[in-house]
Amino acid sequence: MTQEHQTRPGFLIPIPDPLLKGCRYIPLAQQIPLPGGVITIRSKPEQADALFSSLAKSREPFTMVLIGNPQTRPDGTLNLCQDGVLGIVSAQHTHDNGLVHTELLGVGRVHLGQPYLLEGEVLPRIDVEPPSDMTPTGGEQQRLEALVAQFTEPLQDANMDFVHVLRHFAQEHQDTSLNLDRVANILAEHQPDVLQKFIEHKALDARLDLLQQLMSTLHEQISTYAE
Repeated sequence: MTQEHQTRPGFLIPIPDPLLKGCRYIPLAQQIPLPGGVITIRSKPEQADALFSSLAKSREPFTMVLIGNPQTRPDGTLNLCQDGVLGIVSAQHTHDNGLVHTELLGVGRVHLGQPYLLEGEVLPRIDVEPPSDMTPTGGEQQRLEALVAQFTEPLQDANMDFVHVLRHFAQEHQDTSLNLDRVANILAEHQPDVLQKFIEHKALDARLDLLQQLMSTLHEQISTYAE
């Protein structure tokens, strides 16, 4: 196996370097799958055929970014995110109501170049680069498992299935970055501002700090709801 076909730290599957050039550029409004996570996009058949059906057939990786509420620069252009998630279409189904459900799988976090158009195309493309290094320096996996155990302890009687999933995700991979992202993908669901922070913070210790803050906020919300 050549170097370019090895799985990079923080990536779910190996992606050869040439596939990081000219990726489709897909802005998403409220949800994005962190590496190892999956989200479902619901669309009408004609909308899905325009993009997602071709990506499902080709298995071509593409770049997803959260657009949220982008700031406008003084020159009037949008200050778009500089970091995103490389993804693939993992499944696609047409349901009885006619809507197409497309599952987008997060593969790895990437830093973005500038979007550009190729001649004859209407959708932008982009060149991306993986982060330089996200290798654990020591103790991150143990800290992740401890955080998840502490978070789920009060929830065991209420929802054991949820507890089991979180604990499983916290230690499923040998790659701590993927374990952390999969846990965050569940706890930060439909929270674009929080998800964006996880995308921008590449260092494991910084993401663990974010996860601890998120867990504390969720515990406060659960306690308030229980009262």
